[in-house]
Amino acid sequence: MQKFRPTTRAYALARRMAKDAIETATRVPAPFRNGVGAFVYPCRKLILNYCERGGSSRGMHEFLTSGRLQTWAREHPQVEIQVQPIPFQHPQIVGYFNNGRERTVVTRKFSAEQVEESLVALTNTSGLPDRRYRKPVISANPSVRGIWSPFHTQKPYQVEPPKKTESS
Repeated sequence: MQKFRPTTRAYALARRMAKDAIETATRVPAPFRNGVGAFVYPCRKLILNYCERGGSSRGMHEFLTSGRLQTWAREHPQVEIQVQPIPFQHPQIVGYFNNGRERTVVTRKFSAEQVEESLVALTNTSGLPDRRYRKPVISANPSVRGIWSPFHTQKPYQVEPPKKTESS
């Protein structure tokens, strides 16, 4: 009986397929530029953790049982919502974002209104760390000349009425 020996072509093909699989797995996606093509909400998932017995979870428990979560979820169908009871822990809301980041807001001793405000705040953020912006405009392609303003010219722009001609 003869053993099967692959040819050098088979080895080369297997090496190339392995190399392509590794490149596909480690490929870095293009930077996320929201608004180019279509708008995608940055917050994709919210997890509401609370303790069923703890006093610090009273506001979260009230928010969940009063039906306000259902109305909020109907208004925001783009966000997945999970509710998880976690015993002996302070309540918190964990937000997962499309850029791979997550942000946690501890809602200890919050009222139901404050819990809803925290949900809205997490939904409206991008997930990026908070930072101070020193320039009024943030752009991927900054302008060399700066921002134009009509106050930068010598004479302010004015609309003049049409001049009268002698024939009329």
